[in-house]
This record gives sequence, C-alpha cells and structure tokens, in this order.
Amino acid sequence: MSNKENLENKETSEKSCLSKEDESGYDNVDNMQNGKNGVDDQSCEDNCENLDTKDANSDDSSIDEIGSLKSEIKSWEEKYIRVHSDFDNIKKRLERDKIQSIEYACKSFAKDLIAIVDSLEMAIKATDENSKGIKDGVELTLKQLLSILEKNGVVAIDCSLGFDPNVHEAVIKVKSEEVQSGSIVEVMQKGYKFKDLVIRAAMVSIAE
Repeated sequence: MSNKENLENKETSEKSCLSKEDESGYDNVDNMQNGKNGVDDQSCEDNCENLDTKDANSDDSSIDEIGSLKSEIKSWEEKYIRVHSDFDNIKKRLERDKIQSIEYACKSFAKDLIAIVDSLEMAIKATDENSKGIKDGVELTLKQLLSILEKNGVVAIDCSLGFDPNVHEAVIKVKSEEVQSGSIVEVMQKGYKFKDLVIRAAMVSIAE
C-alpha cells in the first residue's frame, strides 16, 4: 500500500471518530437538558404544593380569627344589653324614689295643714250666735284652706260607704239599732288622704 492511500485512510478514520464524538456530545447535551427540565418541573410542582399549603393554612387562620371576632362581638353585645338593663332599672328606681320623696314631703306638709283645719273646725263649733261675724270669717277661711288642699290632692276620707280598715280606725264599739253590726255609727275625727296615701285615718265608732 502506498503512502498516499495510508494518508487517505487515516483522514477517513479521524473524520469518523470526530463524527461519533459530535453525536455523543449532542446526546450528552440533550440528556443534560432533559435532566434539567425534569428538575425544573419537579421544583415547580413542589413550589405549587407549598403555595397551596400556605393558602390553606391562611384560610384556616382567617376562619379562626373571624370566629374569635364574632365571639368577642357577641360578648360585648351581651355586656351592653346587661349594662343598659341595669341603667334602666337604676333610672326607674331613682324616678320612683324621687316621686316617693315628693309625695312624702307633700304628705308631711298636708298633715301639718290638717291640724289647722281641725283647729278651725273646733273654733266654728265653739262660737255662738253673738259671734256670728267671727264664725262666718272662720268658715270662709276653712273653706279656702280645704279648697287649696283639694286642688293639691288632699281630700277628706269618705265615711258614708261603710267601714274600711284601710282608711278607718275603729275607736269604740257602741250599741245601735239604726245601723248594722260593724257599720260606722259616728265620725269622731275626720281622716284625710293625699292621692292614694292615707295621711290620717278617720277615727270612728262602729256598731256592735
């Protein structure tokens, strides 16, 4: 074999080796890319799972927080209702105490005026025909005083409707054929009341 043929065979062999190396290199690059793509895909899947987990945890936390806030709002509403109810009760009690205080003051004042009424009535009974002018003047004063008392809610207790232990006080029992047993025979001292409050019970005698 000539030198020329040897050179041609050598060049052919080198080209064949280079071609194989190129193909092998391309295969390695493809494999590396495929491997890289596989890693990237797995990483994306892991990241998505992590995000889903975080979203789920965030949703659970939000639900718990909303439930806690609702419970707190309900608690404050109950406290408000309780405080408002207590305030209304205190307000009503103060208003009732105020009314009772006013009524007590009026009752006490009216009781003092009733003593004057008693004195005027006794003065009228003590007058005779010679002191008619004085008697008329006392009667006029008594009438005016009773009118003022009545205008302010102070009235005499009615004894014509029968004996009532709530407003009448039985001082003595007497025999009487004119009225039934337990009925009022005579009014010994007038009684008075201020609205529904008894200032002084009427002193009466009743039949046996």
